Amino acid sequence: MKVAANGGLNLSVMDGWWCEAYDSDRGWAIASSPFDAERQDDLDAAALADLLANEVIPLFYERSADGIPVRWIAWVRKSMRHLIPRFSADRMLRDYADMLYAKI
Repeated sequence: MKVAANGGLNLSVMDGWWCEAYDSDRGWAIASSPFDAERQDDLDAAALADLLANEVIPLFYERSADGIPVRWIAWVRKSMRHLIPRFSADRMLRDYADMLYAKI
């Protein structure tokens, strides 16, 4: 969850908070495959390598004539705009106060 606040882009399996927050233009999801306990690490590693080689690294190194990674920065800004308010300690505490403590 900290990646957006630190100006990064998330790349993760669809688990925990990322399955709620994922959007294809503000981060990447490692493709899930039918569960096979013996091969899961290999399948995840292959999916990660594919994402890095074909999407993440090319996007990062795509530069304007001025040498600026314009699309990468746009993704970071969108990620920050959408994720920080939704997945912050401030929002969590407000939710606890409104949904739990106010009812006691």
